[in-house]
Amino acid sequence: MEALVEAAIAVGEAGPDHDAAAAADGDAPVIPAPLLSPLNHLNRSRLTELERWTVVVLSRKGYKYADIAEEVQCGTATVKRVVKRWRLNGSPGR
Repeated sequence: MEALVEAAIAVGEAGPDHDAAAAADGDAPVIPAPLLSPLNHLNRSRLTELERWTVVVLSRKGYKYADIAEEVQCGTATVKRVVKRWRLNGSPGR
């Protein structure tokens, strides 16, 4: 599990791409494309452990739930659940 956490942190440390014009306008950072392989979230029942840790890392970096959901290919309700579970239990997953 530690390897997955380190991988998720490494993904998060890549940081957002900053466009000078967007930064000047105060717009939210853009998530680099794609951190994870594109998956159709409508045909899936669960996030992988790496995806759940990616949700946590991006949330801690200040990304909006909608942006995280788009990146991980899940719903915003799923992102909220993963972050809540992590805050309560110290673990984002099952």
